[in-house]
Amino acid sequence: MDRKLLKAADYERFTGRRAKIWTSEPVMTVEGARPVNYLEGRLAGYAEGRVRIELAGKSGPSQVELPLANIRKANLMVEF
Repeated sequence: MDRKLLKAADYERFTGRRAKIWTSEPVMTVEGARPVNYLEGRLAGYAEGRVRIELAGKSGPSQVELPLANIRKANLMVEF
């Protein structure tokens, strides 16, 4: 079962865990790529109203920051 991430404290508490995040408005993940509304990666922290998530990509990991207010839905992913 996936745990919902609702408050800022949830993003701080679960830093380092894998998560799925859906945004209200599209986000640029990598320069040259099209904006997306869905991100899947490892939570890298929370500070000053912004959530950081590390995404794995073909050219190596990249980190994206997005405002907490732009997150429509977020869940932790089950890891084995």
